Amino acid sequence: MDINALSYYWDLMVDLYFGLGATTGGLMINLGLALVAIPTCFVLGLLVACLSGSRLMPLRVLSKLYIECAKSTPLILMIFWFYSLLPAFFGIDVGLIEGGFYAIVFIETAYMSEVFRSGLNSIEHRAIEIAKVNGLNRFSIIVYIIVPQVVIRMLPALIGVCISLFKDTSAIYIIGVVELTQTGSIIANRDPDSLIFIYIVTGLGYYVVCSLFSFVERIVSSRCVYQSVNGLQ
Repeated sequence: MDINALSYYWDLMVDLYFGLGATTGGLMINLGLALVAIPTCFVLGLLVACLSGSRLMPLRVLSKLYIECAKSTPLILMIFWFYSLLPAFFGIDVGLIEGGFYAIVFIETAYMSEVFRSGLNSIEHRAIEIAKVNGLNRFSIIVYIIVPQVVIRMLPALIGVCISLFKDTSAIYIIGVVELTQTGSIIANRDPDSLIFIYIVTGLGYYVVCSLFSFVERIVSSRCVYQSVNGLQ
């Protein structure tokens, strides 16, 4: 393979990951959307989890209705709803990326809340009682007992939701956002001979980002185990 061919394929990779021309797009759109949506879903998911465990029945019912609605609605349909129906019914001007963002947050917050709810319900009260007997104060119990327990048990599921959210960002191509998959389709239509290379590089982009999420999970889990063990010594 000569230098010109290498340069050509390198340019294709740059287009896929950073966008076509001077406009930011490709993988950067997926990453940017995910990096904003994940903390948003984290906060809203924790709030919904707290509401689902509320003593007030109306709050519990509303949270459960929302969760069931979000879990039973296809993401693509939700994207169309937020992008098309908000302007039609409420006169709210929603951009392409904004419509995708609202839909993804609406769906993934429900899954995030279920993870938080199960994690909070799994706290071992016996370990808390043992810590109190050993003289740990309330702050130490929270830091060394409750938080590590909850994080260790929730982290794999939370990372799973984050990975799912990142992959779901590819669905926004349906309303015309030129993210990684859509960029690959545009380039493939322009140069059919590079079709295999384009989709290998596209898949590699998703794989690398998802692997980074899994790597973070292993690091944080091992750190929490270490903190929990040393906190009881």
